[in-house]
Amino acid sequence: DGRFTINLLLPHVGSNDLEVSADARGHRPASESLTIVRELTAAELAVRRERARQRRIRAAQAREQRRQEQLAREAQQREDFIASATTIDYDQLAKSPDDYRGTKVAYTGQIFQIQEDYGATWMLLSVTDMGYDIWDDNIWVEYPGEIQGAEEDIVTIYGVVKGEESYETQIGGETYVPKVQARYVSE
Repeated sequence: DGRFTINLLLPHVGSNDLEVSADARGHRPASESLTIVRELTAAELAVRRERARQRRIRAAQAREQRRQEQLAREAQQREDFIASATTIDYDQLAKSPDDYRGTKVAYTGQIFQIQEDYGATWMLLSVTDMGYDIWDDNIWVEYPGEIQGAEEDIVTIYGVVKGEESYETQIGGETYVPKVQARYVSE
């Protein structure tokens, strides 16, 4: 009677362009161009959503693993830096700070003055404990972050000697002190 049916799997979801041709003995051949739109079934949608969810979970796990690895590298770098830092006798450092330029140092001291600006900190750190809560011998410390400490707090800095720095004293004079670029501050 000129009718026929065929079951076929459409190649992809969405628009599928097909060319249908039919011929039979005693009939004139016919052809037709068709566009059939295939939509996902509920089961296929559920599978796709689950796959997408699993990809998001794997991506989040990979990001967290990279973050943990980065934290571990940073912790190891910190430990290595701290382990390699030395404390140079203040008198030797003050005498010729340029001789120690680039040397990794560690100093524990009392904050004599501190200022924070735009997320960075500079301070005068008194590094010689004279006893009876009296500290002497200042170094100029620059740190690329903020700290919790305030004047008279005790901190330990780990950094690199950068030469010397001058600053104006309260009585109007100028003083030169060793300068350290701190990488880490323990409070």
